[in-house]
Amino acid sequence: MTMAIDAVLIPGGGLSALGEVTPWVQARLERAIALQPAPRWFMPLSAGTTHKPPPLDAHGFPILESVAAAHYLHQRGIEGDRIVPETVSLDTIGNAYFARVQHVEPL
Repeated sequence: MTMAIDAVLIPGGGLSALGEVTPWVQARLERAIALQPAPRWFMPLSAGTTHKPPPLDAHGFPILESVAAAHYLHQRGIEGDRIVPETVSLDTIGNAYFARVQHVEPL
C-alpha cells in the first residue's frame, strides 16, 4: 500500500559565502525531490543561525537558508506553488514550531 505524502520538511544546514545551499543540504533537497509518490508540499526550513551572520544578496539583504533552498527546488523543476519555506526560525526547535504554526496548521 502506498501512502500519500502531504509534505516533506527539509532541514537547513547553512549557506556558502555566496548564499548557495551547501552540498549536504543539496543532498537533502535531492532526496525530497526523489520521493515517490511526490509530496504535495516541499517545506525548506530555517531562516539561518545565531552564531554567524547570513550572506547578503547583491542589494545587501540577508539570504535566508529556506529561501535559498526554495530557489534550488524551483530550479530543479518543483512548481513554486508547492514550495512553502519556513522563514522565521534560527534553531532546530524553532524549525519545528514555526513550520507548524506558519504552514502546517493553516494547510
